[in-house]
Amino acid sequence: MHVSGFFRFHNPTAARHESFPEDSLAADPQPGGERADIRYVPAAPFQNIRAPCATVTTQESNQPGVLNLMTVTAEALRELHRIHRQLADLRSRLERGPRQIKAGEASVRKLEAEVQQAKEALQRARVTADEKQLLLKSREDRIEDLRGKLNSANSNVEFQAFKDQIAADEQANLVMQDEVFEALEKIDELNSALQATNESLATVQDETAKIRSRVEGEQDMLNSELQRVQAELVEAEKNLPADIKADYERMAKARGEDALAKVEGDVCGGCYQTLTTQMMNLLYLSRAVFCPSCGAMMYLAEGRGRDE
Repeated sequence: MHVSGFFRFHNPTAARHESFPEDSLAADPQPGGERADIRYVPAAPFQNIRAPCATVTTQESNQPGVLNLMTVTAEALRELHRIHRQLADLRSRLERGPRQIKAGEASVRKLEAEVQQAKEALQRARVTADEKQLLLKSREDRIEDLRGKLNSANSNVEFQAFKDQIAADEQANLVMQDEVFEALEKIDELNSALQATNESLATVQDETAKIRSRVEGEQDMLNSELQRVQAELVEAEKNLPADIKADYERMAKARGEDALAKVEGDVCGGCYQTLTTQMMNLLYLSRAVFCPSCGAMMYLAEGRGRDE
């Protein structure tokens, strides 16, 4: 019989432990009528999770050379994997709801900031337009004043100076009129942008309120379902043999649904590692086998087991 992995041989009558490679392991009787008990787990862990080492321990026995391996049915492991996947889905849904609310609230805050910025830009544009209109009005008043002074000019030089000043102010007013027109157009653009941002804000606020209402309505139902499935898991775990339960619990705590993997053909469904013939034979014999690559406890698909 061949079992892949790393094995340590312990003889209680000897004062030392001997390590040997897996190829040298065979079901040969031990001295003194002792037999070997094997517990198999891959030597290579996944994600720093130590899988239990396969161990061989000799015991007093009238049937030397018998190898007692951990046994667990594929049906029990399939049920455990189904429950773990269901738990993972429920926990994901419970976590997804609050994340959606937070994302909606973040969008609302972002649009509120954009609305505030649009209001401030609009206010600055209005102030600028008002200043330009006041300056334009001031120059127009001065032009009228200068025209009144033309008739009271005391000399040709003074008369020409008034005319030159009027011409300069009129030219400056033409430029100012263009600037006022551009400022008023900018105000119209900013008003449109502010209106569009306000509409977007109202839409996002409404959507966020709907998401919050839906999530709050689902939380109680999901929590209740989670408790039910957790109780179902506790019952299913009672079908595990005591000698592998500690290994399973450690892997399940660290990896959740990835602690188990269905064998597809002769490949581990968790990491797509091709399994040896010896591993497949152990699975057909309902032995507890851990993937040497990812460390998941493997099981056969429905209909492939020895008793199915």
